[in-house]
Amino acid sequence: MLLHHLAEQGRLEASDGGPAHHADRTVLWQLHLSPDGTAHLISVGTARAGKAGKTVVEGVPHSIPDPGRTSGVAAGLGADTAEYVLGWPRLAPNTGAPVPDAKTAVRHEAFVALTQRWAQTTDPVVDPVPHALAAFFREGGPARLARPDGGSGSHYMVIYVDGEHAQFAHQSPTAASFWTQEIVRRKGKSASPDTVHTGLCLICRADKPVTNTIPGKIPARLVPGATQNVAITSVNDPAAGYDASTGLVHAPICFDCADAMVTGATTILSDPDHTLSAPGRSVTAWWTSTPHPDAEACMKVVNYTGSHPAAAVREILDSLWDGKPRGRAIDTARFTTATLSGNVSRLVLRDWLDLSVAQLVTHVRTWIATQAAGTAAGRAYPVWLLALACGRWTGAAYVPLGVKADNRLADLREALLRSALTGRPIPHKVISNLLVRIHRDHAIDGPRLALIALALHHHRKDRPVPSVDSPDQPAAYVAGRILALLGNIQAQASDYKVNRTYLARAMSGARTRPDAALAQGVTMARTAWLPKLARFKPAAATALHADLTALLTRLTDVPFAGPLSHTDHLLLVTGIGHQEEHIRQSIKARKQAKAADTSEDPQ
Repeated sequence: MLLHHLAEQGRLEASDGGPAHHADRTVLWQLHLSPDGTAHLISVGTARAGKAGKTVVEGVPHSIPDPGRTSGVAAGLGADTAEYVLGWPRLAPNTGAPVPDAKTAVRHEAFVALTQRWAQTTDPVVDPVPHALAAFFREGGPARLARPDGGSGSHYMVIYVDGEHAQFAHQSPTAASFWTQEIVRRKGKSASPDTVHTGLCLICRADKPVTNTIPGKIPARLVPGATQNVAITSVNDPAAGYDASTGLVHAPICFDCADAMVTGATTILSDPDHTLSAPGRSVTAWWTSTPHPDAEACMKVVNYTGSHPAAAVREILDSLWDGKPRGRAIDTARFTTATLSGNVSRLVLRDWLDLSVAQLVTHVRTWIATQAAGTAAGRAYPVWLLALACGRWTGAAYVPLGVKADNRLADLREALLRSALTGRPIPHKVISNLLVRIHRDHAIDGPRLALIALALHHHRKDRPVPSVDSPDQPAAYVAGRILALLGNIQAQASDYKVNRTYLARAMSGARTRPDAALAQGVTMARTAWLPKLARFKPAAATALHADLTALLTRLTDVPFAGPLSHTDHLLLVTGIGHQEEHIRQSIKARKQAKAADTSEDPQ
């Protein structure tokens, strides 16, 4: 299924008529062949200053034939590395000295042999380019060209043939068709070098020549964990193949679909708007069967990086707030994601989603609405910020993502993204790890409350997340509010000079013995903190006493007979967070009112 989707995306990208089995390469050298048979080298690289005073040479991008090399010798057509084209040795990266390699001559001979075979099968009237190249090699042209300083066999080189029909060799009239035939010969061969299997392609369901290995690879820079360019699928060892077979014997794929798969995967993974990366671990790519604005808006909602969602998501948000979904024509667009990583040169599929765009929009709306209802400020947060909030709090900020000892789960962002897109519950291990961090950090903010609200949404489907204004508040939620209020009473009584508040000391114990934590705190408030506060702030003491009494009236009966359940634990933390935010907003409102009174009556 994944290969089918990648092939579809590859065909959409290749609809501009680009040649098959080509790849973008950075070219540093151009071999210029003149009509009189002379040749000279042109450096097309641009030098600039790099790090530590080193000079860095930037080349020119070219789409050239891709032989899909691994460890074997395989020449490209009309363009390749200088080692293949002219037989240059590779240079050591540190010293710049040539590195002797017995295969250098073999690689150059392979390029020459491929060029000669191209010339033998091409009419010089139709395409004179391969004949000009063959003549250059036949007359010893490479030996007459001195290797310039800094020229390495690893540098890519293109060949420009001058004359009446001047053009690059790899762009000549017959280059694309000959290269396709060459790829079929190489990748589709079986026991005999010239035999190509024909079979029913699993992707396009057509009877065509099928490949033994996938031509082309995904660049390693696009796949976290890969150290080499990545093959989408391959079976190199009998132990890994069905019935001890190697190659794609039991998974027939035609050459057109194989090339489209590589093109589709490379294009999607190269697009930052269609990928969500977890550095060092995985990358999640997403796409739709047809371009769809709702899908783009939803992905921006769950992954926006600014302080507010981008303007493109406003329609999704507006339809959430007013409860009126915007009109859309009924379609059958599909939304697909693939979470990928690499292992050396192999592709690892970590996760896979396939759903309709309509389902996606419903799930993302619920994701946003649940967060907004569960946070005191009514905000929703993107996946990366929720993942950040699961880490360690230093007192001023969260430990950045990816930092060693950040105390986050390895697959945290993948789990949160899957929950956002599918509407499934957040994994229990994520919430458990979050609760541990809350008890250790004694910090509850908006993103952490949003995560707890998402967990409560699935534990209490028939009841909304409570708030400080809800008429019906669960006992555990009220207990959390009381603990937060007790911490505030103690802080005000001590003029905010408290090393560790009662809330911080009692939070862990409140999970196992909530009745004892509340009883001890209420006793301390009535006998010590409130009387002390009344001596210098009687009005504040009276107001806090009234707030405490109002909350205690909601707990007329003994509501806790033992340790809290998981759901009650979530409600306890939610109550603490909501009450702390309520206290902050009340203090802010009083300060603003006082400032307004002062400005109106300066005397």
